Amino acid sequence: MKILFFLMSISLINKDCSPQMEQEHISIEYTESTRGSYLQVQLKNNVITIYRERSAAPIIKEYPEAAWYNLLMELKKIKIDQLQNFKIPSENHHVDGAKIAFLKITKNNKIHQSKNFDHNNPPKEVAVIVKEILSIVENID
Repeated sequence: MKILFFLMSISLINKDCSPQMEQEHISIEYTESTRGSYLQVQLKNNVITIYRERSAAPIIKEYPEAAWYNLLMELKKIKIDQLQNFKIPSENHHVDGAKIAFLKITKNNKIHQSKNFDHNNPPKEVAVIVKEILSIVENID
């Protein structure tokens, strides 16, 4: 009986330690493209789906839970419903000076998408998130 109580206590404590956003059905998508290249990254829990070409089959892999946790912690720092209003720092993608990129966050079936921005120069509010996503992609390959 003591063992059962102990195991149930650990289970409850573990649930309290997980980030609230994880229970809110979050997925994150980052897309960058030009006429000659394409990358779409979808993350949900600790599963990543990578498309390197528009019509190619996806690469689906698991990545460390700690990275997903870091993304959730960064998401907590921003107002997701304001994602489309974040100021883009440059517009080189308008003249083919940079890849076009955008970030899409789906939370509880509601989609929030940023304005198009230059790859490697996202709005400051999401810069850490984009950097973490690209780091995960780099470490998967």
